[in-house]
Amino acid sequence: MSKRLALAAVLLSVMAAAVGYPPQSMALSVADWDRAEAGNPAVIDHGVWDGLLHRYVVESHASGINRFRYGEVSAADRAALDRYIDRLAGLDPRDYRRKEQLAYWINLYNALTVQLIIDHFPVADISNIRIDGAEPWRAPLVTVAGQPLSLDDIEHRILMPIWKDHRILFGLACGGLGCPDIQPRACTGPNSRELLTSAGRRFINSDRGLSIAGARGPLRASRVLETYEQDFGRDRKEFLRLLAHYAEDRKALYLLGYKGNIQYQDNWTLNAP
Repeated sequence: MSKRLALAAVLLSVMAAAVGYPPQSMALSVADWDRAEAGNPAVIDHGVWDGLLHRYVVESHASGINRFRYGEVSAADRAALDRYIDRLAGLDPRDYRRKEQLAYWINLYNALTVQLIIDHFPVADISNIRIDGAEPWRAPLVTVAGQPLSLDDIEHRILMPIWKDHRILFGLACGGLGCPDIQPRACTGPNSRELLTSAGRRFINSDRGLSIAGARGPLRASRVLETYEQDFGRDRKEFLRLLAHYAEDRKALYLLGYKGNIQYQDNWTLNAP
């Protein structure tokens, strides 16, 4: 193992020991990820999930926010969703190349979110859902490679610490109107870069992502961005510079010159039509 890989493996093991993540069965060693990158050209089929998105995502909603028609999912499609999640859970994502792994986790997160909402539909606010007393993001929903995982585990213990790519946030549709859009197509290894970048531009240029209230602020932003403010930059200036990369000209200029506080806002109202 190279010095770089050895150091990364040590850092991951220290993180796991210190704060309990990534889950031990997911972390193993960084060399495992690189062996998959070099040796396994297999592709994970997300066709079922892609078909469900095409049928039930509403892109033309008057609000400008993509909606999902949870209440209209047929019994056959619900069964197909369950089988799709079970099939993903039966795989070990470490057997695949890094881009395939990334698409696997993003699609699994989004499919689990849709499954969770359908299980509790009709519900007006996803944050009101409880599973054995736990919030919807913290309850174990799936077992992968012997590790029970919640939505928070997938996002904060696997995707963000291992990939360290801020664009991943834009691909996670957490079910609320304050979240990034649910996309009308599945993430795949080949389309992940374009899909996540496009989703980021759409989110940052919407008022639910970032809202400018006059020339002197305040700047209002979705609460989902607050979680990653320190991860996306060394300081707030660098954080805003990164967000400006996705913004249209007027908003980008505002972000680059902004020196005030950010008012973070929640909106967990369900993204149903």
